[in-house]
Amino acid sequence: MFDLSCDRNRFPAVAKNQKGEDVTFDLYYRRPTTEEIISYNSRLFQKKNGKVINNVVPTRIEMGLRILTGLQDGVFTLNGKPVSSDPNSPDYYPAWKDLLRQALSGTVANFAFRVFEVTQEAQADPEELLATEAEGEELAPLARS
Repeated sequence: MFDLSCDRNRFPAVAKNQKGEDVTFDLYYRRPTTEEIISYNSRLFQKKNGKVINNVVPTRIEMGLRILTGLQDGVFTLNGKPVSSDPNSPDYYPAWKDLLRQALSGTVANFAFRVFEVTQEAQADPEELLATEAEGEELAPLARS
């Protein structure tokens, strides 16, 4: 099953802390709308005065932050105090996205790249297709090529 209404997708991330240690955590996000995908792609590179302007990193950060809905509790601190994106938490920090923009912009950019640009589709097994064809089932023309 594929729940199209899901707005709490999980993205596992890794970042180095101040000691150089890898810290793993989850970012939560909603799927981008079609309009957001179009906007994202149209803003990566723009032409101005006959020159191509590279807006890849700023676009990734802005659009990544736009679709983020939360971050894993118990991982982040600010001046020794826990930071939460959950409004019901006593550790809620309303500007948590600003903290991510300032401290983990590379992680946010990588997240946006993975969500907006990397397509992962299930691929049919070629052996299974050939076996199905041998059993007499008709395949779509593209499946044979």
